[in-house]
Amino acid sequence: MTKLILNRFILPLLILAIWTTPLLAKIDYDKNSYGRGLNAPLKFSQILEFYTQAASQELASSQQNIGSMYANGHGVHRDFTKAFEWFSKAANQGLATSQQNLGSMYANGHGVPKDFNKAFEWFSKAAQQGMAISQQNVGLMYTHGYGVAQDRTKAFEWFNKAAQQGLANSQHSLGLMYASGDGVAKDLKQAFEWFNKAAISGSAIAMANLAGWHHDGILGNRNLVLAHIWFNLAGNHGVEGAHTYRDKIALRLSQTSINKAKYIASEWRIGQEIIDIPYGKEL
Repeated sequence: MTKLILNRFILPLLILAIWTTPLLAKIDYDKNSYGRGLNAPLKFSQILEFYTQAASQELASSQQNIGSMYANGHGVHRDFTKAFEWFSKAANQGLATSQQNLGSMYANGHGVPKDFNKAFEWFSKAAQQGMAISQQNVGLMYTHGYGVAQDRTKAFEWFNKAAQQGLANSQHSLGLMYASGDGVAKDLKQAFEWFNKAAISGSAIAMANLAGWHHDGILGNRNLVLAHIWFNLAGNHGVEGAHTYRDKIALRLSQTSINKAKYIASEWRIGQEIIDIPYGKEL
C-alpha cells in the first residue's frame, strides 16, 4: 500500500523513483493476425519463431517483441541479458519503446551494469519521440540529478510534456511543483488543477492530495463532501490512512451527505470528473 504522509496533505516532491515506472512494455504481438487460418491458438514457441524470422530481416518491432519475451519470461526462460541484446537492436533502429526499455534496464541494472548516464541517454531518445513514460523518466532524472545535472526547471518542462499526454504521475508531479514553487512559480490554483487531473487519471496519491485540499479549503472553497469522496477513492486505490481521514470527515457530515458521497465513490471510474457537488454545501 502507498503510505499517506500528511503535510497539509501535500506529499514530498516526487515520491516516485525511476524504478517504480513500468520497466518493460507489454508484448504487442497481434494474436489474431498470427492465428488466422489456424485451428488452435499459437504457442509462444511458434510466436517466437515468427518473430525471429522477422527480426533476422531487421524488423525492429519483432526485435522489440523478442526482447519483451525474454524480459518477461514468456515462452522462454527469463533472461535480461538476451532481452537487452534484442532491445538494443531495435533501439538502434530508432524504436522508442525499445529505447525506453534500455533506459529502464540501465536504471535498474537489469541485464547490464547500472548506469544512470546511459539510462538518461536512452530515456531522452525515446522522450524526444514523444513517449510519455520516457518524458516522465527524464523529468525524474533532472529532478534528482541522476545521470545529468539537477535542474528542476527542465524537470518541470519534461513532466509537462508527459502530463499533457495524460500521464497521471506526471500530472501529480506538476501539482507538487506548482504547490511548492519548485522549478516553476508557485501557483496554488494550477497545483489544484493538476492534482484534480491526476486524480481523475487514476493517481491514488493525487486523490489523497486533492481530498486534503478540499478538506482544508486551500483555495478558499472548503468542501467536506468532496474530501470524503476523494479520501474514500484514495483508500480504495491503496493509500494507507486515507479511509481513516474519510471516517473522521464523516463525523461532521449528515447521513444524507455520507450516503451520497459513498454512492458517488462507488460509481466513479477513472477518467470521470466529479463536478456535481456544490462547494461549501451539504447534500
